[in-house]
Amino acid sequence: MLFVTGDHVNMRTGPGTEFKVIGKFSKGDRLYLLETQGDWARLNGNGAQGTVSGWMHRDFLASARTAPQAAVAAAPRRQVARPTRAEIARAQQEIIRQSIAAYPGSCPCPFSHDRAGRRCGGRSAWSRPGGYAPVCYESDISQSRLSSYLVGNSARN
Repeated sequence: MLFVTGDHVNMRTGPGTEFKVIGKFSKGDRLYLLETQGDWARLNGNGAQGTVSGWMHRDFLASARTAPQAAVAAAPRRQVARPTRAEIARAQQEIIRQSIAAYPGSCPCPFSHDRAGRRCGGRSAWSRPGGYAPVCYESDISQSRLSSYLVGNSARN
């Protein structure tokens, strides 16, 4: 059992701020720990919105109701060397390559060419809202996606 240490703390659908907020909890609310992932904890609890199961950053949790900001016991972390710029660039290119390869059509990105050899431009999936959203440029890659790729890739080596 853990307690919320802040006011109006967001509970999200996944372990990161990019995930949707599904509830808010107030200081002192009691939550039940299901698992941890990095600095995030998956919890179950009753709030103003009813029973909610989701993720909350551990900075807003304590093991005692009176503790100002005690952290949830962290799982041991594996030490990994910080990637070099070259490794980051290779990872970004591989993420882009995998995303383009996974697209079922012939125009995933504006710089791609269709089956007739014409440049896709504004007809590409990347250029149209909704549906597929292929990663075509380095700026499309979020920091969390890059980190996940690098951690997953280092675990395989």
